[in-house]
Amino acid sequence: MKIKVNLANINGAITTLENFRDNFDKRQREFLTRLAEIGVAVAEARFKSAVYDGTNDVVVEKPVWIRDDCIAVRASGQSVTFIEFGAGVHYGEQHEKAAELGFTRGGYGKGQGKHDFWFYKGEPGTNGKQSTTVPGLIYTHGNPPNRCLWEADKSIKAQLLEIAKEVFGND
Repeated sequence: MKIKVNLANINGAITTLENFRDNFDKRQREFLTRLAEIGVAVAEARFKSAVYDGTNDVVVEKPVWIRDDCIAVRASGQSVTFIEFGAGVHYGEQHEKAAELGFTRGGYGKGQGKHDFWFYKGEPGTNGKQSTTVPGLIYTHGNPPNRCLWEADKSIKAQLLEIAKEVFGND
């Protein structure tokens, strides 16, 4: 916010600053809510279209206020980690946060992910194939990292300054 101040308008500048201060909490809440809504939209779209062997049970939740000045974008479901970080060594790429968070390529389940392929019982999802030799088993190479929340975070950061200007800009 820029305010031009000279002796003739000092009272006006003080009033402007007081108004900004009085509305700051409301603006901060609007700012964080708008950023979280971007995150939710991106995460939902990416989880829905994710390449995944199995049942995609991910639900991206409405933004959750943790404190008055902190809001979270969260996803729940048993498949969140597999979809976000991928599973198996077949896909050479790795999620940017995988190592930091302890999700190493090939570390899937009971050592299955260290193989180029394996079989499991369940739904084939978008990527698995029914076994031609053993009925009821699904053939998989695992999943590539889909980076749903990672991309949501990037989208939030890309729009942060623009939204800050809209919300906190001069009245």
